[in-house]
Amino acid sequence: MSQTVLEEVGKLYEHGKLLFLKAKTPLHAGVGRTYGEAVDLPIQRDENNLPVIWASSIKGALRASKYLSFKAKNVEKCLDYIYGPSTPLGEYQFVSCLSILDARLFLIPVRSLRGVYAYATSPILLEYLKTYLDILKSCCKNINSKLIDNLYEGISNLLNNIRESLTKVSALVSKRSREKLSINNMLILNEYFIKDYEEFESNVINELSSIIFGNSELVDRIVILSDDIFMRIVNKSIIVINRVKLKYETKTVDAGPWSEEYVPRGTVFVSAVLYSRPRFCIGDEKLSDLRMKANEACAEVLKQVCKNSDICSCDIWSIFIDSGRYMILGGHETIGKGIVEVVKV
Repeated sequence: MSQTVLEEVGKLYEHGKLLFLKAKTPLHAGVGRTYGEAVDLPIQRDENNLPVIWASSIKGALRASKYLSFKAKNVEKCLDYIYGPSTPLGEYQFVSCLSILDARLFLIPVRSLRGVYAYATSPILLEYLKTYLDILKSCCKNINSKLIDNLYEGISNLLNNIRESLTKVSALVSKRSREKLSINNMLILNEYFIKDYEEFESNVINELSSIIFGNSELVDRIVILSDDIFMRIVNKSIIVINRVKLKYETKTVDAGPWSEEYVPRGTVFVSAVLYSRPRFCIGDEKLSDLRMKANEACAEVLKQVCKNSDICSCDIWSIFIDSGRYMILGGHETIGKGIVEVVKV
């Protein structure tokens, strides 16, 4: 995306946050039932066949959580003004205040013969993060620009440094990672033997590990794999569960078996949320009238949590977008799936 385009888009957005989503339980953000495939209920995948959580799933989960948490009589109308009309033929036609980006894979746990597990990433995943950092620093007025700039510069330098190395070897690890994970001078990840690897140190990986995990210990488990090797082993980390439905009276099989895919606990995705002030189209009513209606609809909800009942952007950001430390994504909530920890940058 060119800088000119980003600068033009940037005029629309006032706030932005980089989000890391850490799966605390197995996660099934699915695409529905498929037929004739190896798995009946597969997870969402991107254009490179990597696990992804599409933005619509995140936005729907945010909206649902806010709907349940507020008791104001105008809450549904209020959510329409923030998240966009709930139906395509709503009372008013206008765009959502939010632009939520797809949650792209950033780190995924892989089995290790030594050390039990490692966290794998690759240049293509680091490129996802770099793109989101570029969008945030170019499109949003109110962000932690120093941190975002430092992370962008660090990821850019890291990618420049590792691309050539990963044409010669299959993996890069820090000295501590090699000590924890290698056995007989090999990395054995998801039953894949990697003999050609090099030691590599990165300050930005240490910083990201501290942001995501809250401590630097897990940085000693991060392995940067070449894209080719990563694409070969990532699917071996996906969990496939076979299930059946039982008859209540007899506890015998009523339906099934069917199979479901899950992203494993510990997987980390990266996303971003951009916020603009409400943008309404001018139709039968004047723009000022629609703004007044938005103020009225939001006022009752805002009064529950703050003294200011205006539709100022800081209130909207903290109340209607901030999901807290945890949220639930995807299906099978009642059997403990899809709980993710949200780390906001």
